[in-house]
Order: sequence, then structure tokens, then C-alpha cells
Amino acid sequence: MSAFQQQYPETEIALFEGTEAEIASRLKEESLDAALAAPQSGGELDSYLLFQDELCVLVRAGHPLLQKATVTATDLSAEPLIVPMLGRSLAIAMLRGANDGNGRPQIRHLVSDTPTIFALVRAGVGAALLPRSAVPLDASDLSTAALEPPFPITLALLARSWAAASPAALRLRRTAEAWVQQHRSL
Repeated sequence: MSAFQQQYPETEIALFEGTEAEIASRLKEESLDAALAAPQSGGELDSYLLFQDELCVLVRAGHPLLQKATVTATDLSAEPLIVPMLGRSLAIAMLRGANDGNGRPQIRHLVSDTPTIFALVRAGVGAALLPRSAVPLDASDLSTAALEPPFPITLALLARSWAAASPAALRLRRTAEAWVQQHRSL
């Protein structure tokens, strides 16, 4: 967003966090021009695929889960979990689909603010399930562990119709495309 605001200071950005249904509803009623979310199928909204990511487990450096090559849903059943509000359906789907019946996940905190998630993990309150791309590269006090089985996710820009999208939405799409190209090579 900062790159977009620098390049297009005259364009107003209003951040809205909501469920997939709330985002879809706002796009359809045109109170949102575009949204970053999971791709939609069914034809009501146009999805522009940005990139593939995967869920990972975020813990404090030195956490016992880091001794394992990969972390399973059973491993997570003993951990209090911190889950982003926007990613809760993905996290719950991953935990249900991978759980072998040897434990029930303990989702203790649903948090809408990513810095709060990092602060809770740093404080040792629990482990977080996040897209790998959301984890800062310079957080030496935090570490990630891979999930087994892997849980890939796709992020997309959504619009009611890209063919009829507002100029601001098209500028956002171009900025997102450039960001993905730049960061894909990192």
C-alpha cells in the first residue's frame, strides 16, 4: 500500500477488513473498488491471481516446535493458537483437514492486527498460523516452521469486473503486479 500511496497520492485508500462474504458483498454493491483476498469462483467477481503462498507456523525463536522438520495439526493441538481474523477459515480448514484425531486445536486468539500477532508470539502467548509472506524477514526473535501436510494458499485481487474497474482499481492492480514481480525474485 505504501508504494501505491507514494505513486498515486491523489487516490484515496480506505482499508476494510472483513470476512470473505463481507468483502464480496461490498465489491458487488460497489462500496469497494478492489480487495486482496482468496480468489473467487462462480463468476460473480473477477479474480486476478497475484501469487501462491503457504500457511506456516510462527513461534518465538527457540520454541520446541522448531526441533521438528515439519509441524502437524497434532503437534499444534498442544499449543494455544493465534489466528488472524481474515485467515481464520483457512486455518480452521487446515487444522480440521490435517488433524488425525489425536488432539483438538486450541484457537485462543483471533486477532485482526498483524503487529499484535507478532507481539503475542514474541510474548510466548502461543503459535500463529500465517501466510509465509506475512512474516517479516528481519524478525530475528521469531521463527517459522513448515506445516505437514503443506497448506498452499493463493492471493488475488478481486473486483466486481476488471473490464469495468475504476481507474483507481486498475492502478492498484498495476502496482500489485509490480510488487509481485519485484518480490518474486527475492
